[in-house]
Amino acid sequence: MLGCFVVHKEVQAQTVHVYYKKFIVPGNTEYGRWMRGPEMKRKMREQEEIMANSVSEYYDLYSNGRVSFFDYDTLIKTMEITEGNPWWSRMGEAKMSYAKDLRSGEVTIRSNVMPDSICSGHNYKEKYNWVRGEGMKVFADLKCEQLKYINEEGDSTIVWFTPSIPIADGPDDFGGAPGLILAVEAPNFNYIAEKVELGDFPIEKQPLDLSNCIEEEAFRKQLRDEMIKKYINRKD
Repeated sequence: MLGCFVVHKEVQAQTVHVYYKKFIVPGNTEYGRWMRGPEMKRKMREQEEIMANSVSEYYDLYSNGRVSFFDYDTLIKTMEITEGNPWWSRMGEAKMSYAKDLRSGEVTIRSNVMPDSICSGHNYKEKYNWVRGEGMKVFADLKCEQLKYINEEGDSTIVWFTPSIPIADGPDDFGGAPGLILAVEAPNFNYIAEKVELGDFPIEKQPLDLSNCIEEEAFRKQLRDEMIKKYINRKD
């Protein structure tokens, strides 16, 4: 039973598994230089609207209160989508995974497209300065309280954590709340926990030493190059 999470010793001995649904919030994407002209942006916005209404990504978090691993699970489409380019259908392979050391706050970001020793990372305790919000919501049958974070650009992110599970963890690189984060309301995306269970689950990957990681920009460039090599430049 999830009620055993109120006993700290039992949390340390077992692992919680959270199954999250993620979906995009249309109209907030920074398309960058590659998206030229208002017509291309309009088409991309239309594609975002279709995806928001018919595509959901799912992720798994495994956390024992000391370390955790968060990774892409699967994608579900409820209607046919004109993808145009097969690149979109393969983007699941380029999703980032997050291994956290919950004691230090260090999070290691990796991708299965590259060797597991290649990573970027940061300390989420230094990134997120949470302030208390108001209200209460229920996710995965657990009551949750609100926290807010405003970044340097003025964009706000709201998370909902449950005090019933005293693990300072959550999806993606989110963490540091006084309880497990079960929902995230960010400018570009949302996470919602659909299932929470306790058991003897393995944690697939451990955090790496951040001193051996590379800067985020270099990491994303290498990931992009590997995806192009794998799918765009191949001969078959």
